[in-house]
Amino acid sequence: MPRYARDLRAQLDANAVTYELVVRADAAAATFARTKARVALIDLRGALATASIAAHEIGAQVAERRGAMLALVGRGEAGATAAALAAGATHVLASPFGAAELADALRLAARAVDRLDEALAGRVSMLPADARRDALTGLATADHALAWVATLLADGTESPAAVVMRIAVGRFGQINSAYGAIVADTLLQAVAERLVRHVAEDEIAEGGDAGARLVSRMGGAEFAVVMPGPVTLADAGRLASRIVAACEAPFAAGGRVVYLGVRVGIASGGAGDGADALFRRAAAALSRARAGAPGEIEINTDILDTDPLAHRAALEADLRRAIADGGLDVHFQPQVSLDTGKIAGVEALVRWTHPEFGALPVETLLDVAAASEYGTRLGVHIRARAIAEAAKWPAALADLKLAVNVTAGDLAAPDFNRDLDAALNESGFERSRLTLEITESDLIENLDAAGTTLAAAQASGIRIALDDFGTGYSSLSYLKSLPLDCLKLDKRLTRDLAGNARDRIIVRGIVDMARALGIRVTAEGVETETDLDRVKAALCDCYQGYLCAPALDSAALAAFTIDWNSRL
Repeated sequence: MPRYARDLRAQLDANAVTYELVVRADAAAATFARTKARVALIDLRGALATASIAAHEIGAQVAERRGAMLALVGRGEAGATAAALAAGATHVLASPFGAAELADALRLAARAVDRLDEALAGRVSMLPADARRDALTGLATADHALAWVATLLADGTESPAAVVMRIAVGRFGQINSAYGAIVADTLLQAVAERLVRHVAEDEIAEGGDAGARLVSRMGGAEFAVVMPGPVTLADAGRLASRIVAACEAPFAAGGRVVYLGVRVGIASGGAGDGADALFRRAAAALSRARAGAPGEIEINTDILDTDPLAHRAALEADLRRAIADGGLDVHFQPQVSLDTGKIAGVEALVRWTHPEFGALPVETLLDVAAASEYGTRLGVHIRARAIAEAAKWPAALADLKLAVNVTAGDLAAPDFNRDLDAALNESGFERSRLTLEITESDLIENLDAAGTTLAAAQASGIRIALDDFGTGYSSLSYLKSLPLDCLKLDKRLTRDLAGNARDRIIVRGIVDMARALGIRVTAEGVETETDLDRVKAALCDCYQGYLCAPALDSAALAAFTIDWNSRL
């Protein structure tokens, strides 16, 4: 738009940039075509529609020249960033910005060109221009990423020479079926935008140049990030955690607010490795992550493949230090009352960001704790941390219930209730707000002793819940022998509500039986509006799942809960 031209010219002059500025959109592509420039700056602010054709034409020329295109967008213009990426932008800068921010963005774009020259000297140079850039998102294609990694591995001067991170978008098939291809494509563009932004921000924070890392679309709803060496798995884990957190925030598309979430698989490779093999190892890690909850991160390392015993021993020692030094984090996933629609409680969940391997799956943490006989100490530590954090929540969360997990090993410990009392007394947290969730997949060998321990806790005002109901072999025995206030349907039973008539009858029978016993029912794994409708129809009392929110830290939980409940 002409009104921006003067300011933009002043900012470019202030940075001593050699440029040719064209105000008319219909002349822009022709002007760029007759120059030898490899960096194009497209100002889309206020002119998204009129500049779109020119942006696509210049984007194609930039791709042909293996260049970079920086798009300037208005922060409040819906869809501007996605449109810029679709046109071929490699970098995006949102206003307001000053001369310094513009200079940084141009420098990063130029650095990306240099990096392409280095990386494309090998196999990528043989790819035609249309095979290097994904038409929908503007990201590199899978072939482009594979060729780049092959070049990095062939160079082999760094160790590891490259880390590949494969990222799968959750619930995309459901979104595509429910809302159609236009909304689905818009969401993929939005995911691409977040990936590009957070990968660049992470590299700048680490002291590097944005553009040195390659973000690609592997196909469908799967993306990849290539991190050239020198890089560690801890670096990759930290970036993966940032990407997971970024994609946990809601997306807007087609007038709808949608929660997607991602799962991540990571692998590293060095000289002598093949690019295909490295991508397959990352895919294998992603496959393991897909078996877990949204946000799961799996790392495939050589030590895991070649010496699992040594790896396990190292993790045991690291876990001891993490417990002693406060290296574990506690997050909280909301539980929503189906009667009021408000967030009525949360479940405390442990997170471990390993200094070398990054964010580790919860299953890995629990397996290591059990093998090292640190499981009981871990439980005491996490329950005390969760209770202490909950006691500090703001007054607006004064009625929010807290659920903490308890294993069969915890209940067998002679000091279980004493340790729990100590945590409550030290923090001042009200007993009536606390629920103990027993994991049903842990076989309780002595039900009578466990029942006595839990009855004592219940008599003091603490509520008792049976978690993951339907996953073990002693469900009815637990219902009979344990003093339960709540039953939590495992997510597999929640999914069964969408199954055949037999599956639905079984789940409804479980809910009816619990209600007849005076036990409230919470449905886990509710990820879609359809899931919510089904658990309502089954007469459950509460639900927990990604439809409301993932697990959040205390600060994010407070802000999210206050906003959620204020809307009702």
